[in-house]
Amino acid sequence: MFIGRKKELKQLSTELSSWKRKTAVLIYGKRRVGKSTLIQQAAKSFKGKVINYMCVSSTLEGNLDLIYRSVSDGLGIPNIKFDSLFAMMDYLKTLDKKILLDMDTIHKTEPINRKNDKKKQFYEISDNLIRFYFTYIFGRTGTIARIGEEQFFNNAIEPSLTQYVSRRLEGITLQYFNRMALLGRYPDIEEYGCYWYDDPQTKTNGEFDCVLKRNGENYDFYECKYYDRPMSLDECTMEKEQLKKIRGIQVSGIGFVCSGGFECDILPPPVEAGASSRQLA
Repeated sequence: MFIGRKKELKQLSTELSSWKRKTAVLIYGKRRVGKSTLIQQAAKSFKGKVINYMCVSSTLEGNLDLIYRSVSDGLGIPNIKFDSLFAMMDYLKTLDKKILLDMDTIHKTEPINRKNDKKKQFYEISDNLIRFYFTYIFGRTGTIARIGEEQFFNNAIEPSLTQYVSRRLEGITLQYFNRMALLGRYPDIEEYGCYWYDDPQTKTNGEFDCVLKRNGENYDFYECKYYDRPMSLDECTMEKEQLKKIRGIQVSGIGFVCSGGFECDILPPPVEAGASSRQLA
């Protein structure tokens, strides 16, 4: 269902319907305000070929290769490698057809304790279904057709699926805290996301993917575990002790999220259903 945005939709549709001139449209806005949905709605009335492409967390060369394949697949032609993005655009201009190239970008992620550190900024796909598609399926349809879906799953997906889902659990946990903050359940939360640390004593560094920043410089660290069994108190304690050994981080609280639940009750579980959560003081 698409509601509102009549002015923006009319402007975008007008730009896309112009046959006499080539048009590039930039749509800018905060994440999850409806940019992609607006483009998809305008594309419904577009009388031409629509090619969708989403940038991925990769090198420039990797993204260029993916967009070349997206264009080739969208036009139904053999895979073409262009010398540059400009060469691809010049090629599209020679085609006697209207083409809508939807280049949907991913959102920027940066450590909540290093907002201005450009070396720690990166981009990732926020939609889990699209992320799965680009991780495992995109560019491999020929292989799937040759060996079959079951063998492709066994060879290319199953060996890393548990690790893949484990990483997604961290994102789901952050979404949970986002919803709770919006509902006013955590009024002292200022930020949430990943946290980067440098330990000068051991000369090591690393990243925690699920951290809450409360009023001031107080940080709660959550360890997310994708288990098919309950997490024990000993495991929680061990994780806590390992975290305390790291220098260069500011810890005000340590919590755990486990898909298999817990063997012990440390604190009452969260209100919503899903993966269980516990916190150690």
